[in-house]
Amino acid sequence: MSSISFAILRRMALAGVLVCLLVGVGFYFIQERGVNDFVLTLTAPQSDELASSGASRDDQAVYTSILDAVLRRAVAAQVFDNEWNLRGETANPRFDSLREVLTGQTRDFPRDTARHQHVIRTGEVMVIQIQMPILDTTRTQVGILSGLFVVPGRIDQQLQQHFRYALLAVLAAVLLTAAVLYPMILLLNRKVLRAAQDIMRGNLEMAETLGTAIAKRDSGTGNHNYRVCYYALRLGEAVKLDEIAMRRLVIGAFFHDVGKIGISDAILLKPGKLTDEEFAAVKEHVSLGLEIIRPSEWLRAGSDVIEFHHEKFDGSGYLKQLRGEEIPLIARIFAIVDVFDALASRRPYKEPLSSEEAIAKVREGAGSHFDPRLVGLFAGIATDVHREITSLDEGEVGRMLLQKISYYFLFPDKVPLLT
Repeated sequence: MSSISFAILRRMALAGVLVCLLVGVGFYFIQERGVNDFVLTLTAPQSDELASSGASRDDQAVYTSILDAVLRRAVAAQVFDNEWNLRGETANPRFDSLREVLTGQTRDFPRDTARHQHVIRTGEVMVIQIQMPILDTTRTQVGILSGLFVVPGRIDQQLQQHFRYALLAVLAAVLLTAAVLYPMILLLNRKVLRAAQDIMRGNLEMAETLGTAIAKRDSGTGNHNYRVCYYALRLGEAVKLDEIAMRRLVIGAFFHDVGKIGISDAILLKPGKLTDEEFAAVKEHVSLGLEIIRPSEWLRAGSDVIEFHHEKFDGSGYLKQLRGEEIPLIARIFAIVDVFDALASRRPYKEPLSSEEAIAKVREGAGSHFDPRLVGLFAGIATDVHREITSLDEGEVGRMLLQKISYYFLFPDKVPLLT
Protein backbone atom coordinates (compact mmCIF):
# COMPACT_ATOMS: atom_id res chain seq x y z
CA MET A 1 0.00 0.00 0.00
CA SER A 2 1.43 3.42 -0.96
CA SER A 3 1.95 6.02 1.73
CA ILE A 4 -0.80 8.17 0.17
CA SER A 5 -3.32 5.30 0.30
CA PHE A 6 -2.24 4.50 3.83
CA ALA A 7 -2.58 8.16 4.83
CA ILE A 8 -6.12 8.25 3.44
CA LEU A 9 -6.98 5.00 5.22
CA ARG A 10 -5.48 6.27 8.48
CA ARG A 11 -7.39 9.53 8.30
CA MET A 12 -10.64 7.79 7.41
CA ALA A 13 -10.14 5.36 10.30
CA LEU A 14 -9.52 8.28 12.65
CA ALA A 15 -12.56 10.11 11.29
CA GLY A 16 -14.59 6.91 11.67
CA VAL A 17 -13.53 6.51 15.28
CA LEU A 18 -14.40 10.15 16.03
CA VAL A 19 -17.77 9.82 14.31
CA CYS A 20 -18.43 6.59 16.21
CA LEU A 21 -17.61 8.32 19.48
CA LEU A 22 -19.80 11.31 18.70
CA VAL A 23 -22.66 9.15 17.43
CA GLY A 24 -22.20 6.76 20.32
CA VAL A 25 -22.32 9.54 22.91
CA GLY A 26 -25.37 11.10 21.27
CA PHE A 27 -27.04 7.72 20.92
CA TYR A 28 -26.25 6.95 24.56
CA PHE A 29 -28.06 10.05 25.81
CA ILE A 30 -31.01 9.45 23.49
CA GLN A 31 -31.24 5.82 24.57
CA GLU A 32 -30.76 6.74 28.22
CA ARG A 33 -33.72 9.07 28.01
CA GLY A 34 -35.74 6.39 26.23
CA VAL A 35 -34.73 3.82 28.84
CA ASN A 36 -35.79 6.16 31.61
CA ASP A 37 -39.19 6.67 30.02
CA PHE A 38 -39.60 2.94 29.37
CA VAL A 39 -38.62 2.02 32.91
CA LEU A 40 -41.01 4.60 34.23
CA THR A 41 -43.92 3.06 32.37
CA LEU A 42 -43.04 -0.40 33.71
CA THR A 43 -42.20 0.55 37.27
CA ALA A 44 -43.92 3.73 38.42
CA PRO A 45 -47.63 3.82 39.19
CA GLN A 46 -49.86 5.18 36.44
CA SER A 47 -52.32 8.04 36.83
CA ASP A 48 -55.29 5.76 36.19
CA GLU A 49 -54.13 3.44 38.93
CA LEU A 50 -53.82 6.32 41.34
CA ALA A 51 -57.11 7.88 40.29
CA SER A 52 -58.98 4.70 41.16
CA SER A 53 -57.62 4.81 44.66
CA GLY A 54 -59.98 7.46 45.92
CA ALA A 55 -62.86 9.75 45.00
CA SER A 56 -62.29 13.03 46.84
CA ARG A 57 -59.20 15.20 46.68
CA ASP A 58 -59.85 16.38 50.25
CA ASP A 59 -60.21 12.89 51.66
CA GLN A 60 -57.09 11.69 53.53
CA ALA A 61 -58.10 8.21 52.53
CA VAL A 62 -57.19 9.09 48.93
CA TYR A 63 -53.56 9.73 49.86
CA THR A 64 -53.44 6.69 52.12
CA SER A 65 -54.79 4.42 49.38
CA ILE A 66 -52.24 5.86 46.91
CA LEU A 67 -49.39 4.96 49.25
CA ASP A 68 -50.84 1.49 49.75
CA ALA A 69 -51.07 1.03 45.98
CA VAL A 70 -47.39 1.84 45.36
CA LEU A 71 -45.85 0.26 48.46
CA ARG A 72 -45.17 -3.09 46.77
CA ARG A 73 -42.84 -1.49 44.20
CA ALA A 74 -41.58 1.46 46.24
CA VAL A 75 -38.38 1.70 48.27
CA ALA A 76 -39.95 4.78 49.82
CA ALA A 77 -42.72 7.18 48.77
CA GLN A 78 -44.34 10.45 49.81
CA VAL A 79 -47.60 12.03 48.75
CA PHE A 80 -48.37 15.78 48.82
CA ASP A 81 -51.44 17.83 48.13
CA ASN A 82 -51.41 20.55 45.48
CA GLU A 83 -49.97 23.06 47.97
CA TRP A 84 -47.05 20.71 48.69
CA ASN A 85 -48.26 19.83 52.14
CA LEU A 86 -47.10 16.34 53.11
CA ARG A 87 -50.18 14.11 53.35
CA GLY A 88 -48.49 10.78 53.89
CA GLU A 89 -45.30 8.76 53.47
CA THR A 90 -44.24 5.13 53.57
CA ALA A 91 -41.15 2.94 53.29
CA ASN A 92 -40.97 -0.71 52.34
CA PRO A 93 -39.05 -2.60 55.05
CA ARG A 94 -37.75 -5.05 52.41
CA PHE A 95 -35.57 -2.26 51.02
CA ASP A 96 -34.17 -0.80 54.25
CA SER A 97 -30.55 -1.63 53.32
CA LEU A 98 -31.02 -0.31 49.76
CA ARG A 99 -32.52 2.90 51.11
CA GLU A 100 -29.34 3.53 53.11
CA VAL A 101 -27.18 2.92 50.00
CA LEU A 102 -29.24 5.43 48.03
CA THR A 103 -28.67 8.18 50.57
CA GLY A 104 -27.04 11.11 48.78
CA GLN A 105 -27.74 9.76 45.27
CA THR A 106 -31.21 11.19 44.85
CA ARG A 107 -32.00 14.50 43.20
CA ASP A 108 -33.91 17.49 44.46
CA PHE A 109 -36.58 18.02 41.81
CA PRO A 110 -38.23 21.44 41.44
CA ARG A 111 -41.52 21.83 43.24
CA ASP A 112 -43.78 22.06 40.22
CA THR A 113 -46.44 19.96 38.53
CA ALA A 114 -44.16 18.61 35.82
CA ARG A 115 -43.12 14.97 35.64
CA HIS A 116 -39.48 14.28 36.64
CA GLN A 117 -37.45 11.08 36.73
CA HIS A 118 -33.88 10.06 37.51
CA VAL A 119 -32.31 6.60 37.11
CA ILE A 120 -29.89 5.45 39.81
CA ARG A 121 -27.66 2.38 39.47
CA THR A 122 -26.19 0.96 42.63
CA GLY A 123 -24.40 -2.34 42.23
CA GLU A 124 -26.65 -4.61 40.20
CA VAL A 125 -29.81 -2.82 41.25
CA MET A 126 -31.55 -0.20 39.11
CA VAL A 127 -33.74 2.32 40.93
CA ILE A 128 -35.83 5.10 39.41
CA GLN A 129 -36.64 8.27 41.32
CA ILE A 130 -39.85 9.93 40.18
CA GLN A 131 -41.98 12.95 40.93
CA MET A 132 -45.36 13.03 39.18
CA PRO A 133 -48.81 14.61 39.48
CA ILE A 134 -51.76 12.56 40.78
CA LEU A 135 -54.94 12.92 38.74
CA ASP A 136 -58.48 11.90 39.67
CA THR A 137 -60.94 10.28 37.30
CA THR A 138 -61.77 13.69 35.78
CA ARG A 139 -58.05 14.24 34.98
CA THR A 140 -57.89 16.92 37.67
CA GLN A 141 -54.73 17.04 39.75
CA VAL A 142 -55.28 16.11 43.37
CA GLY A 143 -51.67 15.88 44.54
CA ILE A 144 -48.05 14.94 43.83
CA LEU A 145 -46.34 11.59 44.30
CA SER A 146 -42.60 11.43 45.01
CA GLY A 147 -40.70 8.18 45.51
CA LEU A 148 -38.02 5.63 44.71
CA PHE A 149 -39.00 2.48 42.81
CA VAL A 150 -36.93 -0.67 42.13
CA VAL A 151 -36.71 -1.86 38.53
CA PRO A 152 -37.07 -5.65 38.24
CA GLY A 153 -33.72 -7.27 37.34
CA ARG A 154 -35.13 -8.98 34.26
CA ILE A 155 -36.23 -5.65 32.80
CA ASP A 156 -32.86 -4.06 33.59
CA GLN A 157 -30.98 -6.86 31.79
CA GLN A 158 -33.24 -6.62 28.76
CA LEU A 159 -32.73 -2.87 28.55
CA GLN A 160 -28.94 -3.15 28.80
CA GLN A 161 -28.87 -5.84 26.13
CA HIS A 162 -31.08 -3.77 23.86
CA PHE A 163 -28.84 -0.76 24.37
CA ARG A 164 -25.68 -2.72 23.53
CA TYR A 165 -27.18 -4.19 20.38
CA ALA A 166 -28.48 -0.82 19.21
CA LEU A 167 -25.13 0.89 19.88
CA LEU A 168 -23.21 -1.84 18.04
CA ALA A 169 -25.60 -1.48 15.10
CA VAL A 170 -24.95 2.27 14.95
CA LEU A 171 -21.18 1.82 15.14
CA ALA A 172 -21.26 -0.94 12.51
CA ALA A 173 -23.24 1.31 10.18
CA VAL A 174 -20.63 4.09 10.57
CA LEU A 175 -17.73 1.71 9.91
CA LEU A 176 -19.50 0.10 6.96
CA THR A 177 -20.12 3.53 5.45
CA ALA A 178 -16.41 4.36 5.84
CA ALA A 179 -15.45 1.05 4.22
CA VAL A 180 -17.73 1.76 1.24
CA LEU A 181 -16.46 5.34 0.87
CA TYR A 182 -12.74 4.45 1.11
CA PRO A 183 -12.30 3.00 -2.42
CA MET A 184 -14.34 5.86 -3.88
CA ILE A 185 -12.22 8.48 -2.14
CA LEU A 186 -9.07 6.61 -3.13
CA LEU A 187 -10.16 6.56 -6.78
CA LEU A 188 -10.91 10.29 -6.75
CA ASN A 189 -7.61 10.98 -5.01
CA ARG A 190 -5.73 9.03 -7.67
CA LYS A 191 -7.36 11.08 -10.40
CA VAL A 192 -6.45 14.32 -8.64
CA LEU A 193 -2.92 13.07 -8.01
CA ARG A 194 -2.54 12.03 -11.64
CA ALA A 195 -3.65 15.47 -12.79
CA ALA A 196 -1.25 17.12 -10.33
CA GLN A 197 1.58 14.91 -11.56
CA ASP A 198 0.85 15.85 -15.17
CA ILE A 199 1.04 19.53 -14.25
CA MET A 200 4.24 19.02 -12.25
CA ARG A 201 5.78 16.98 -15.06
CA GLY A 202 5.01 19.85 -17.43
CA ASN A 203 6.70 22.28 -15.04
CA LEU A 204 9.78 20.07 -14.84
CA GLU A 205 10.00 19.72 -18.59
CA MET A 206 9.63 23.49 -18.92
CA ALA A 207 12.41 24.03 -16.37
CA GLU A 208 14.62 21.53 -18.17
CA THR A 209 13.96 23.12 -21.57
CA LEU A 210 14.50 26.72 -20.46
CA GLY A 211 17.54 25.84 -18.37
CA THR A 212 19.06 23.98 -21.29
CA ALA A 213 18.39 26.88 -23.66
CA ILE A 214 20.14 29.26 -21.28
CA ALA A 215 23.10 26.93 -20.88
CA LYS A 216 23.43 26.48 -24.65
CA ARG A 217 23.64 30.22 -25.15
CA ASP A 218 26.57 30.35 -22.74
CA SER A 219 28.43 27.12 -23.54
CA GLY A 220 26.88 25.78 -26.73
CA THR A 221 25.52 22.72 -24.95
CA GLY A 222 22.84 21.91 -22.40
CA ASN A 223 25.00 19.25 -20.80
CA HIS A 224 26.35 21.69 -18.21
CA ASN A 225 22.88 22.20 -16.73
CA TYR A 226 22.21 18.47 -16.71
CA ARG A 227 25.51 17.66 -15.09
CA VAL A 228 25.45 20.31 -12.35
CA CYS A 229 21.88 19.35 -11.49
CA TYR A 230 22.88 15.70 -11.23
CA TYR A 231 25.97 16.51 -9.15
CA ALA A 232 23.82 18.71 -6.92
CA LEU A 233 21.32 15.86 -6.42
CA ARG A 234 24.06 13.48 -5.43
CA LEU A 235 25.69 15.91 -3.01
CA GLY A 236 22.26 16.87 -1.63
CA GLU A 237 21.65 13.21 -0.83
CA ALA A 238 25.06 12.91 0.81
CA VAL A 239 24.11 15.90 2.98
CA LYS A 240 20.69 14.23 3.62
CA LEU A 241 18.61 17.16 2.45
CA ASP A 242 14.89 16.76 3.00
CA GLU A 243 12.51 16.55 0.04
CA ILE A 244 11.55 20.25 0.10
CA ALA A 245 15.19 21.39 0.11
CA MET A 246 15.98 18.93 -2.66
CA ARG A 247 13.22 20.35 -4.85
CA ARG A 248 14.48 23.90 -4.23
CA LEU A 249 18.00 22.77 -5.12
CA VAL A 250 16.83 21.20 -8.39
CA ILE A 251 14.88 24.28 -9.51
CA GLY A 252 17.78 26.53 -8.55
CA ALA A 253 20.22 24.31 -10.45
CA PHE A 254 18.15 24.49 -13.64
CA PHE A 255 17.82 28.28 -13.44
CA HIS A 256 21.04 29.31 -11.71
CA ASP A 257 22.20 31.34 -14.73
CA VAL A 258 18.80 32.46 -16.04
CA GLY A 259 19.89 36.09 -15.62
CA LYS A 260 22.52 35.65 -18.32
CA ILE A 261 19.70 36.18 -20.82
CA GLY A 262 20.21 39.87 -20.09
CA ILE A 263 23.99 39.85 -20.63
CA SER A 264 25.21 40.83 -24.10
CA ASP A 265 26.84 38.21 -26.31
CA ALA A 266 29.95 40.37 -26.65
CA ILE A 267 30.61 39.94 -22.93
CA LEU A 268 29.10 36.52 -22.35
CA LEU A 269 30.86 34.83 -25.27
CA LYS A 270 34.15 36.70 -25.04
CA PRO A 271 36.94 34.08 -25.25
CA GLY A 272 39.51 36.08 -23.35
CA LYS A 273 39.72 37.59 -19.89
CA LEU A 274 37.00 40.07 -19.00
CA THR A 275 37.75 43.66 -18.02
CA ASP A 276 36.59 44.95 -14.64
CA GLU A 277 33.65 46.69 -16.31
CA GLU A 278 32.69 43.53 -18.18
CA PHE A 279 32.94 41.41 -15.06
CA ALA A 280 30.74 43.92 -13.22
CA ALA A 281 28.18 43.50 -16.00
CA VAL A 282 28.34 39.71 -15.69
CA LYS A 283 27.66 39.97 -11.94
CA GLU A 284 24.35 41.60 -12.77
CA HIS A 285 23.03 38.24 -14.01
CA VAL A 286 22.25 37.38 -10.39
CA SER A 287 19.89 40.35 -9.95
CA LEU A 288 18.46 39.83 -13.41
CA GLY A 289 17.80 36.16 -12.62
CA LEU A 290 15.85 37.07 -9.47
CA GLU A 291 13.75 39.56 -11.43
CA ILE A 292 12.97 36.94 -14.08
CA ILE A 293 11.74 34.30 -11.63
CA ARG A 294 9.95 36.68 -9.25
CA PRO A 295 6.51 36.46 -10.96
CA SER A 296 6.48 32.65 -10.62
CA GLU A 297 5.87 31.21 -7.17
CA TRP A 298 7.07 27.81 -8.37
CA LEU A 299 10.37 29.18 -9.75
CA ARG A 300 10.96 31.35 -6.67
CA ALA A 301 11.71 28.13 -4.81
CA GLY A 302 15.12 28.20 -6.52
CA SER A 303 15.93 31.78 -5.53
CA ASP A 304 18.53 30.83 -2.88
CA VAL A 305 20.67 29.09 -5.49
CA ILE A 306 20.21 31.82 -8.08
CA GLU A 307 21.00 34.63 -5.62
CA PHE A 308 23.81 33.13 -3.56
CA HIS A 309 25.70 30.56 -5.64
CA HIS A 310 28.49 33.08 -6.30
CA GLU A 311 29.01 33.83 -2.60
CA LYS A 312 32.19 32.47 -1.05
CA PHE A 313 32.68 30.83 2.32
CA ASP A 314 35.15 33.51 3.43
CA GLY A 315 32.83 36.39 2.44
CA SER A 316 34.70 37.47 -0.71
CA GLY A 317 31.96 36.48 -3.17
CA TYR A 318 29.11 38.50 -4.64
CA LEU A 319 26.57 40.05 -4.46
CA LYS A 320 26.16 40.33 -0.66
CA GLN A 321 29.53 39.06 0.59
CA LEU A 322 27.91 36.53 2.90
CA ARG A 323 30.24 34.21 4.76
CA GLY A 324 30.10 30.73 6.27
CA GLU A 325 26.66 29.43 7.17
CA GLU A 326 25.09 32.78 6.37
CA ILE A 327 25.05 31.38 2.84
CA PRO A 328 22.02 29.08 2.41
CA LEU A 329 22.98 25.40 2.42
CA ILE A 330 21.64 24.65 -1.06
CA ALA A 331 23.66 27.58 -2.46
CA ARG A 332 26.83 26.24 -0.78
CA ILE A 333 26.12 22.83 -2.30
CA PHE A 334 25.58 24.25 -5.76
CA ALA A 335 28.68 26.47 -5.65
CA ILE A 336 30.85 23.34 -5.32
CA VAL A 337 29.27 21.34 -8.14
CA ASP A 338 29.10 24.36 -10.45
CA VAL A 339 32.84 25.00 -10.18
CA PHE A 340 33.68 21.29 -10.32
CA ASP A 341 31.79 20.88 -13.60
CA ALA A 342 33.38 24.00 -15.07
CA LEU A 343 36.83 22.60 -14.25
CA ALA A 344 36.04 19.10 -15.56
CA SER A 345 34.36 20.30 -18.79
CA ARG A 346 35.76 21.31 -22.16
CA ARG A 347 35.29 24.96 -23.03
CA PRO A 348 36.36 26.91 -26.14
CA TYR A 349 39.14 28.53 -24.15
CA LYS A 350 40.38 25.47 -22.17
CA GLU A 351 40.74 21.70 -22.03
CA PRO A 352 38.91 19.72 -19.34
CA LEU A 353 40.64 18.59 -16.15
CA SER A 354 40.32 15.01 -14.98
CA SER A 355 37.92 14.43 -12.14
CA GLU A 356 40.87 13.93 -9.78
CA GLU A 357 42.45 17.22 -10.87
CA ALA A 358 39.14 19.05 -10.65
CA ILE A 359 38.38 17.80 -7.14
CA ALA A 360 41.92 18.72 -6.10
CA LYS A 361 41.24 22.28 -7.25
CA VAL A 362 37.98 22.27 -5.32
CA ARG A 363 39.82 21.06 -2.22
CA GLU A 364 42.18 24.03 -2.54
CA GLY A 365 39.17 26.30 -2.18
CA ALA A 366 37.83 24.58 0.96
CA GLY A 367 37.43 27.16 3.72
CA SER A 368 37.88 30.11 1.36
CA HIS A 369 35.56 29.57 -1.59
CA PHE A 370 33.67 26.49 -0.37
CA ASP A 371 32.21 24.98 2.77
CA PRO A 372 34.97 22.52 3.84
CA ARG A 373 32.50 19.98 5.23
CA LEU A 374 30.61 19.85 1.93
CA VAL A 375 33.88 19.63 0.00
CA GLY A 376 34.80 16.53 2.01
CA LEU A 377 31.45 14.90 1.24
CA PHE A 378 31.62 15.74 -2.44
CA ALA A 379 35.23 14.51 -2.76
CA GLY A 380 34.03 11.09 -1.64
CA ILE A 381 31.56 10.75 -4.54
CA ALA A 382 32.87 13.08 -7.26
CA THR A 383 35.02 10.60 -9.22
CA ASP A 384 32.32 7.90 -9.40
CA VAL A 385 29.59 10.38 -10.32
CA HIS A 386 31.79 12.03 -12.96
CA ARG A 387 32.62 8.64 -14.51
CA GLU A 388 28.93 7.70 -14.57
CA ILE A 389 27.73 10.90 -16.20
CA THR A 390 30.51 11.30 -18.79
CA SER A 391 29.67 7.89 -20.23
CA LEU A 392 26.30 9.23 -21.45
CA ASP A 393 25.47 11.63 -24.27
CA GLU A 394 23.43 14.78 -23.74
CA GLY A 395 20.08 13.15 -24.51
CA GLU A 396 20.73 10.23 -22.19
CA VAL A 397 21.84 12.53 -19.37
CA GLY A 398 18.67 14.61 -19.80
CA ARG A 399 16.39 11.58 -19.72
CA MET A 400 18.15 10.08 -16.70
CA LEU A 401 18.05 13.37 -14.82
CA LEU A 402 14.35 13.96 -15.51
CA GLN A 403 13.57 10.45 -14.30
CA LYS A 404 15.55 10.95 -11.11
CA ILE A 405 14.14 14.33 -10.15
CA SER A 406 10.60 13.19 -10.95
CA TYR A 407 10.64 11.18 -7.75
CA TYR A 408 11.20 14.31 -5.67
CA PHE A 409 8.42 16.24 -7.38
CA LEU A 410 5.90 13.58 -8.37
CA PHE A 411 6.45 10.68 -5.96
CA PRO A 412 8.04 12.13 -2.79
CA ASP A 413 6.96 9.05 -0.81
CA LYS A 414 9.05 6.79 -3.08
CA VAL A 415 12.29 8.77 -3.35
CA PRO A 416 15.10 6.34 -4.22
CA LEU A 417 18.70 6.87 -3.25
CA LEU A 418 20.72 7.77 -6.27
CA THR A 419 23.78 6.05 -4.87
